[in-house]
Amino acid sequence: MLRLKAAKREKKMFDPEREVEAWRGALASKGVLRDDELDELESHLRDGMADLMTRGLESDEAFFISAKRVGNLDSVAREYARELARSSGDELWKSLIFAPADAESKTDTRKRILGTIILGALAALSSQLPFLFGQEIGTSAGSMIFLRFASFFFMPFVGGYLILTRGHGRISRTATLGIAFAAYLLSALILAFLPFTNSSQTSVLSIIHMPIALWLATMTAYCGVSIRDARRRMEFVRFSGESFLYGVLLACGLMAVVALIIILFKSIGVDIGIFTRDRLIPMGLAAAGFAAPVLASAKRNVIENIAPVLAKIFTPLVFAAMAIFLAFMLARGVDPFADRDLLIGFDAMLALVVALVLFTLSARDLRKGKNFGDWMCFLLVIVALVVDCFALRAISVRIGDYGASPNKLAALGENLLFFFDLAGLAFCYAAFLARKRGIDIAVKWQTAFLLPIFAWAAFVALAFPMIFRGV
Repeated sequence: MLRLKAAKREKKMFDPEREVEAWRGALASKGVLRDDELDELESHLRDGMADLMTRGLESDEAFFISAKRVGNLDSVAREYARELARSSGDELWKSLIFAPADAESKTDTRKRILGTIILGALAALSSQLPFLFGQEIGTSAGSMIFLRFASFFFMPFVGGYLILTRGHGRISRTATLGIAFAAYLLSALILAFLPFTNSSQTSVLSIIHMPIALWLATMTAYCGVSIRDARRRMEFVRFSGESFLYGVLLACGLMAVVALIIILFKSIGVDIGIFTRDRLIPMGLAAAGFAAPVLASAKRNVIENIAPVLAKIFTPLVFAAMAIFLAFMLARGVDPFADRDLLIGFDAMLALVVALVLFTLSARDLRKGKNFGDWMCFLLVIVALVVDCFALRAISVRIGDYGASPNKLAALGENLLFFFDLAGLAFCYAAFLARKRGIDIAVKWQTAFLLPIFAWAAFVALAFPMIFRGV
């Protein structure tokens, strides 16, 4: 009797949509299938479920049978990888960078290749626009101009690439293109006419926050009209992590090549330092900024597990470091948050904590129960929340003692955002670890909280210079 009641209770708790979403997420985390292939497999799963349910099966029974028919997640992923490996070098490159040969006509593939090359060339050339207005990197004013508009030298082109290649429907593509273009253009125009002064607080804040804000437009380009879907936003998180890793590698490679070129020309008595500074490095970095997300998108999740793996490695280390720091701070009665520079460092650390949790969630199978990694994330969030409380107290005291400034208000807003984000994560993990909710509640919370983070970054980058003129 008890077993029968438990079985009935378990059946009532079965959520087909959540299970399908978790099934797809687990398959995506294997790292070899494209979005359209995942869509096709999900379609087969749903069709099978619908057919079985019309024959009288319950939703949970229909799901498990259909999932079994589609195939084991690991075997499906391995079979796709095996077929990919059988391809010749040229076919493999095309399948990774553009599309499988049987998915598009050769004409469409050539158009995509040409479009990618044109967008990459435009990204590189856009880095030279400040020179048309007499701004030189070698001057203080010119370097600030380049830093202020650095994200515009590649992100709009990345957005265009994603909109044109991610398979949005015609209506969705047009709407997404219009929204993204308007966001990029409006941000650039506002930034161009803001009352900046070199090395002012608002100028530095804008340089720091503008790339974060502009990435929201890129998320819109990536997700399209599905931006409300937590699963799509989590895919964007994985894409962002992989893009960052590619960007670091490309930037390191570019710097190595530039150093080699300088040494070679110097050996024959030719000084190309100014050309390298004004032309080669800006164009190379812009091209690398465009190429990194393009490679991340085109690789179709082949190595996107790198970021989550790094997050799993560093989560215990960061937790141990923060816990020991708090213990020593309380034991010695020292308040390190009175130092303004340290406050900035703590904000960066809190951002790292959020990133670690986010990337850990991005690779997690939502169907599995709690594990050691979940406990580590929960403890890390709790420690970070305590640190943030001390930081908020210190910022409030500084504002009360010395008055408000752009830096202090920006730090206050960011720490408040971190507080609410970490508090929400702590609640989600507590509910999951207590077996009251699924881990998907944390995924939905964290991906939804990306929007206020981006909104605050946009406000600081664009509104602060108008509010605090010349400060």
